[in-house]
Amino acid sequence: MKTFILAVSITALASGCSSGSGGEDAARSAVGGEHAGRYHIKSGTLTYEANLPQDMGTNKRVVYFDDYGQKEKMVTITSISMMGQNIDKETHLITQDGFSYTWSPGETSGMKVAVDDTFDPAAADFSKLTEEAMAKYGLTKEGDETIDGRKCDVWAMDNQGVQGKVWIWNNIPVKTSANMMGFSIIEKLVSLDEGDVDQAHFVLPDLTWKDMTYQSVPGMGQ
Repeated sequence: MKTFILAVSITALASGCSSGSGGEDAARSAVGGEHAGRYHIKSGTLTYEANLPQDMGTNKRVVYFDDYGQKEKMVTITSISMMGQNIDKETHLITQDGFSYTWSPGETSGMKVAVDDTFDPAAADFSKLTEEAMAKYGLTKEGDETIDGRKCDVWAMDNQGVQGKVWIWNNIPVKTSANMMGFSIIEKLVSLDEGDVDQAHFVLPDLTWKDMTYQSVPGMGQ
């Protein structure tokens, strides 16, 4: 179960590094324009993969985004093999209009959380981090590094028992490393497809949505 916790932690770290509330000021795009989203690319699909510690399984995330990230869907699939058992967990998360909606296939209900209530280690856009936010979340900028032809800013984080680094390009995590409870994991961006995204990805399923705060989400409160 510790591996599950670590997989969740790295997902939170990686996705949080580019997240922000709907009320943030407009961020500047890579070409110098203004937009209200968190990414510096208008729309696309991101695929991330990670091997879990001790060859226990894999973690895969597929992120669909539009309007510079104002609309986003993330599908996370964690597969674990241990003690002769295979455990698969699939989670869907849609973020739009100031709320995040989380559910798993086959469930009749899901969680609805106001984005402003969620823990966000990046506060919004790395390019706009204040010294106060950096101190609060234990963030430091370590320089830059080129990965797969993308020049990334390298950020380190030490917060709530998780130490990690994130390589950011156009406010998109290209690589994330995390250490927690003696385990370590590295997640990498394996594909980036820029272009239009099917709007069906952002349609919420017909479920019962439970209004929650970040602190009340099981396993996520402080």
